[in-house]
Amino acid sequence: MQGSVLVGLTIAGRLGGLIPRWHALIGFLAAALQFTAVMIAPVAIDEKGPLGLIGLSGWLLWTIWFAANGIALLRRAG
Repeated sequence: MQGSVLVGLTIAGRLGGLIPRWHALIGFLAAALQFTAVMIAPVAIDEKGPLGLIGLSGWLLWTIWFAANGIALLRRAG
């Protein structure tokens, strides 16, 4: 669910001219990694290995996107 909201907000921000291209790419990549993590969750839970890092990477990119989006909104308001 969070990934679909992230895609929607990224598209809206890009079409509205709020966020630059690199910011949109981070949003789409974070959403893709989160979706992938959800799809492989049963395998990642059952087996030990680096598959759990896919979800962590998506979450970290989401936090970067979220912080950059907040900064872009504050600049626009000012």
